Amino acid sequence: MQRNLTARLFTKIAAIAIIVAVAVSCDKDPVPGQNQENKPTPSQKETFAIKPVEQMSLTEKIGQMFFLRVETLAGSTTPAKSITQAMAEEFAKFPCGGFTLFADNIATPAQLYEIVHNCHKLGNYPLISIDEEGGRVARIGKNKNFDVPHFESMLSVGNTGNEANAFDAGKSIGNYLASCDIDIDLAPVADVFTNPANTVIGDRAFSTDPVIAGNMSSQFLLGLKSKHVEGCLKHFPGHGDTS
Repeated sequence: MQRNLTARLFTKIAAIAIIVAVAVSCDKDPVPGQNQENKPTPSQKETFAIKPVEQMSLTEKIGQMFFLRVETLAGSTTPAKSITQAMAEEFAKFPCGGFTLFADNIATPAQLYEIVHNCHKLGNYPLISIDEEGGRVARIGKNKNFDVPHFESMLSVGNTGNEANAFDAGKSIGNYLASCDIDIDLAPVADVFTNPANTVIGDRAFSTDPVIAGNMSSQFLLGLKSKHVEGCLKHFPGHGDTS
């Protein structure tokens, strides 16, 4: 069953409503290089129950508005690559809406799948997000242990002038994120690259033209969604013009 994450994402922002149930979808393509023996078969896939908002405590409602790094559960800044029993117990006391994984949380395809799966199991299905823009910000794409498509930059995609290429980039990235059961891609970069001195955004943006940047970003989002991964437009406000 495909996850209806659009309503869930709205809940994270507005803290108004939460979808009733989320299931791990069975139609995802395998991650290249993934050891399939470590992944559950369709008959073993779990259905994760989501507590209705009216049944949540105030602590749970507030927690829904936060995404954390997983090592926070261990009271540590040392990057975590697994979920321990102590971390699960901490989550039970202070549940959050989701986790953001960074490059130092990821080692191999099997390890990534395991930490994502164990995060989802913590309770009330915390969502998993990651910065996978393509180009120089790609937590999975730049890991040599993953055989996944890599993109030079989103500016190079925008420079083709073909919006279908932005859709294909989103679809390609969405495909391997979905196969790891990652829910949200913190992409695309919807900034406009208007300041040549900007090295923070630079070629992470699709274009120096706002219309092209907007159209390319929209197509990238649709590409992600075609693989049942939600996107997240960034950055605000106007990070493409900073120096």
